[in-house]
Amino acid sequence: RRVDPRKGGGAPAAAAKASAAQKKKARTSPAATGSGSRAAARRRVEAARKLLGTRGLTDTPFVAYVLRASGDEVAVAGKGAYPDALHRVLVDRGRKIDAHTARPGDLVFFHSTSDLNGNGRPDDGITMAGVVERVDGSRCVFIAQRAGRVRRLALDASEAARVRGADGTVHNTRLVRWPGTAQPLTAGQCFAGFARP
Repeated sequence: RRVDPRKGGGAPAAAAKASAAQKKKARTSPAATGSGSRAAARRRVEAARKLLGTRGLTDTPFVAYVLRASGDEVAVAGKGAYPDALHRVLVDRGRKIDAHTARPGDLVFFHSTSDLNGNGRPDDGITMAGVVERVDGSRCVFIAQRAGRVRRLALDASEAARVRGADGTVHNTRLVRWPGTAQPLTAGQCFAGFARP
């Protein structure tokens, strides 16, 4: 059939339209933007900061709220701890990132911070998630729900047992003391990895 060039259509027009759609998809796909854009990462940090000082939250509403507020809501299975399920989803999607590439707005995960099954042993998998607020070399400051409220905490996985530097700067926040241990475990000792929504 003949195609009126004034009305568009035909193979060349369809190919051009498909090519434009592919370019747009490439520009907006998570792989191309590295988890969404820097703007989305800024929105995650802003949403986390707004919750600072809030009491009574668990990791589930805190992290879920941050992702929802930034337009990065991630559906997870209802089975198990939310941080563990969220981490699995992001790892399955290829969103795990190396510590040296972490940046503000990324998520940081920790294991063994809570005794979810009540057996007195650190065997509950990933139990805590936070939002990276800033990165200073190997040290990062993140926002998470801990000890009854949303707060700023510190992580330096390169020196996992170090709590403070010579200048008093906190390098690793103490997170949990398990029965039979002399010292609380730090964020560095509980660190499980970073991921980008």
